[in-house]
Amino acid sequence: MFRYTTPTTPSNTLHPYLEMGIGIAMMDRSIVENRDKSSLFQFTDSIGLGVMKREWSLGYRFTHISNLNIKSPNPSIDLHQIMVSYRF
Repeated sequence: MFRYTTPTTPSNTLHPYLEMGIGIAMMDRSIVENRDKSSLFQFTDSIGLGVMKREWSLGYRFTHISNLNIKSPNPSIDLHQIMVSYRF
């Protein structure tokens, strides 16, 4: 995952960020909620945005999971994620 955060300045207390990434995943089963993914090996694409303030952050991320048509059928899984985090 790559994340770009706006530069820090003394007057800037909120830091917006944009993140994106691609990767691979190995699933523990090929059938998910009665949908045959046909392969345990999957690819993931993610994009997100959010804001950070001190040790808190709030963001949204969209993730798409599919096998990139290396095997049929290829029903994708799309995830919408709301993230709240605290760094310590």
